[in-house]
Amino acid sequence: NEEQKTRAYSIQSFLCNAGSVVGFLFPYILARLYISNTAPEGVVPDTVIYSFYAGAAILILCVLYTSLSVKEWNPEDYARYNENDNDNENDNDNGNEKKGDEPSMLTLLAKAPSAFWSVGLVQFFCWAAFLCMWSYTNGSIATLVFNTPVVDGLLSTSSEAYQEAGNWVGVLYAVQAIGSMAWAAVIPFLPGRKLAYVLSLVLGGAVFILTNFV
Repeated sequence: NEEQKTRAYSIQSFLCNAGSVVGFLFPYILARLYISNTAPEGVVPDTVIYSFYAGAAILILCVLYTSLSVKEWNPEDYARYNENDNDNENDNDNGNEKKGDEPSMLTLLAKAPSAFWSVGLVQFFCWAAFLCMWSYTNGSIATLVFNTPVVDGLLSTSSEAYQEAGNWVGVLYAVQAIGSMAWAAVIPFLPGRKLAYVLSLVLGGAVFILTNFV
């Protein structure tokens, strides 16, 4: 219900980031276990391949466990829990009568509440920032910290330095995920979702700026 949404989001965020920590550290750990961390040009190293295999296996097991163990409520039970049985029945009746008059996607967008557009605009810029981070972090760390060799004007992605940089970026992302886990634990104690969202974005933006100076 409404009163539990902030706490539910906090739990979801905590669990997602806990999984991220494990995933990000996989290549780094596998390299320390002497699994091949380099490969010829155009070939993916074993550390990355085995990380994806492990991630796929974990994902399949988690989906199967969730599907088999979680009972989804039917509309009647959900309505009874939320104490709106009568409203739900009326909605169902109206829905059955007007089933053929479902609005188009354009109509839904035109009538969308202002919050939809506000959040959509914010999300647009958030994901643009994430795309830049995911696209350029490896190359930046490889160039500025690990002194990766340049061949014909391009970073040598098959070099050991580049692969070491990639593994270290995984460690950095794991640190980021740990920070997100800690922040997820704080969110339920903040007065209101809007404040939590604003503070989250401000912290994220500040860290993006700081990466230019670290």
